[in-house]
Amino acid sequence: MVDELKKYWSELHVKILVLLVFIVSIGVSIAPIKSFSIIESPDNTNRVEGKAAIQVLKERYENSKGELSIDRINEILAYYQSIPEQDRAFLETDIKYPGVLFLLTDAYSPGMTSEIENLNKIENGNDFYNRNTIKITEILNNLPDDYKAWEKDIILKKANSVETPFRIDFSRQWIDVYQSLNILFIVIAISAIVVGSKLFSYEKEKKMDMILVTFGEKKLKKIGINKVLALLTFLSIVFLMSVLIVSVITFSAVGIDGMSSQIQIEFFTSIHQLTFGSAYLLALFMGWLCLMAIGILVATINAFMQKSYLSLIIGFLVTFLPIVIIKFDSIPVTIGKVLNIQPINGFAIIENIASLQIYKFFNIQMLTTTAIIFYTLIILIVCFLITPQLFILRIKDY
Repeated sequence: MVDELKKYWSELHVKILVLLVFIVSIGVSIAPIKSFSIIESPDNTNRVEGKAAIQVLKERYENSKGELSIDRINEILAYYQSIPEQDRAFLETDIKYPGVLFLLTDAYSPGMTSEIENLNKIENGNDFYNRNTIKITEILNNLPDDYKAWEKDIILKKANSVETPFRIDFSRQWIDVYQSLNILFIVIAISAIVVGSKLFSYEKEKKMDMILVTFGEKKLKKIGINKVLALLTFLSIVFLMSVLIVSVITFSAVGIDGMSSQIQIEFFTSIHQLTFGSAYLLALFMGWLCLMAIGILVATINAFMQKSYLSLIIGFLVTFLPIVIIKFDSIPVTIGKVLNIQPINGFAIIENIASLQIYKFFNIQMLTTTAIIFYTLIILIVCFLITPQLFILRIKDY
């Protein structure tokens, strides 16, 4: 396996790809930090940006962080409604109680909309912790063909079991880091496709394949397994180093405030029982697993095709076509659900934790995140088992 890793690193394009991944890691970490921007006050529209804005936001959150009780909600709602001019009311309330106003807007707007004027139409927030099921019911009723009766029952059951009361804290940095990881994982996936597409055709391109023909099946199988393990090890090392870069840069600048807050304070209709910290760990695990699956799937294609460029093209198509096809409205719901759990979609943690889709495998009901993990594990196991055998067959057919 070590020899196979040395082969990777001896290739110039691999070094360039690794360098690109690390550059992207730094870029996606710094850009969100610089994007923080807030106004100084309702009377002063000058903006505070970057790290200074982060510090001001954290100070403002001291007034709203903690358990969001019904009494607290009514207090904030009364403050907002006491200010006659809507724009002014929004600015003053958002500065005094950051993070809460947007949450209330999400809760009291119909369906998937988010309209601030709805907050002037309600008497109190006594039903706030029932609003998620009301909104989800509206969403399900607006999409009658997308969800079966048994799926609706499970969705509403999970919505009712969401942990309450919510814990308000500064949490925007988590949204930024989820988006940063999504971009980073796509770049690593491209590297996985490029490296995997040459994994089993390397010897042929170097005119060394005639030597392999003389080996027995046992030795060829060992070579095949070592190639796969080397690929997975290489991708894991790149993954760990790039994630470390993102985590260190991001969290050293913005901190880990809100780690134990429920994701529902940002994704009100989510039915996942996750905090921002656990969602971050889930994003890392799913990202790593999906990268392994993409890499080994392309390697399997290469073991069969024995042609790098053809494997590269097919690898890109198999990996990225699902996120293109899924954008077409004419795609049947069943096909759309299958496309949604392809490995490339495992990187989009925000979309996955906001998803209401329910899957059933062998009579086991799963949320989108669990379905992606389950499906990706199947790809990993099947490809790991058949790839060495395909390699042997193609060498023996030489």
